[in-house]
Amino acid sequence: MRQTIESRQAELNAARLRMLNKKQEAGDRRQEAGDRRREAGGRGRWTEIA
Repeated sequence: MRQTIESRQAELNAARLRMLNKKQEAGDRRQEAGDRRREAGGRGRWTEIA
């Protein structure tokens, strides 16, 4: 029984890490897009979307 509890916990931890990594990647992509927009001069439609 103890074995299954531990492996279940490991599965949950792995799933949580994968989710966090996905969120982190999405955040990085948003940040990069914002940086590119700012470099482009910030004129036009994409000025500052907070």
